[in-house]
Amino acid sequence: MAANVKQHYSDEQVAQTTASALLAHEQAGDYNTVTDGQAFANLLARHLTEASRDVHFTMGYTRNVFPDFSKPPAPEFQARYRTAMEQANCTF
Repeated sequence: MAANVKQHYSDEQVAQTTASALLAHEQAGDYNTVTDGQAFANLLARHLTEASRDVHFTMGYTRNVFPDFSKPPAPEFQARYRTAMEQANCTF
């Protein structure tokens, strides 16, 4: 998560601060005893929000297996996704 924040977050300084905070929580063992997926997602979301002061950070948990995101999606999927995002104003 820290690497993704650093790579994709729009503000480089906030991204670095947030990534560093996540790594500090990991090194402190804050995640070691969390055994429930939803509880871990909630804790991680709280840490993301606290470090970045960005209330738009969310974290979801599902038992479902996600597709392989290393391969580009099919063009028809991209078109459907783009339409859905436009209709939802990119969820803002």
